[in-house]
Amino acid sequence: MTTYYTTTHLKLTVADGIYTISFSDYAITKLGNIMFLNLPEEGDEVQSGDAVGDVESIKTVTDIICPISGEVVEVNEEVADHPEKITLKREEAWLFKVKVEEEPEDLMTEEEYLEYVKGL
Repeated sequence: MTTYYTTTHLKLTVADGIYTISFSDYAITKLGNIMFLNLPEEGDEVQSGDAVGDVESIKTVTDIICPISGEVVEVNEEVADHPEKITLKREEAWLFKVKVEEEPEDLMTEEEYLEYVKGL
């Protein structure tokens, strides 16, 4: 299993060509208490750079920008129905899974991401 990050503060864990997308710890901390979560549907075709949902917290409403292109093969309905679990159980709080046709090239390693957030 390999883990990557994006400049939009998403964490991607890859296993067998399936990317599991979740918020990075940095994003969760910045968002604070999450009240609402809108995610793509299973079977949706998503494109890298497109808004595929949004997250509403006490502080802000933010689009979820998909970092990869492919087909949504699973959505975490538990988190969609109970978004407060993102803050309470970060390790279980994945958002959705995408099967990709082509490996993305612009993702960061954990070390690169930690350097990136230091500069924010």
